[in-house]
Amino acid sequence: MLKVSITTNNVQVKKGVSNKTGKPYEIREQPAWVWLIDEQGKQQPHPVTFMLLLDRDQAAYALGDYILLPSSIESGRFGSLHIKPQLRKVEAAVRQAA
Repeated sequence: MLKVSITTNNVQVKKGVSNKTGKPYEIREQPAWVWLIDEQGKQQPHPVTFMLLLDRDQAAYALGDYILLPSSIESGRFGSLHIKPQLRKVEAAVRQAA
């Protein structure tokens, strides 16, 4: 399981018009941190930052620690691995496992 930490509620919004389709687009992202796993299966000592893609009407994630749900990983176009992060608060995951 990967641990993800949200340390800010700021959402960065990128808007524009697609050169290909001519249609407007909006990309909403929230900064987050993830603790990756090394080759021996141990959590790295320091997290790395990434941009968490939010759906159009999705509220920013609240501050706190989350786990990346296994349902976040699926087969994408042309058989490639696709990751669309779905997070659950650590406390909620612990309660559900009990």
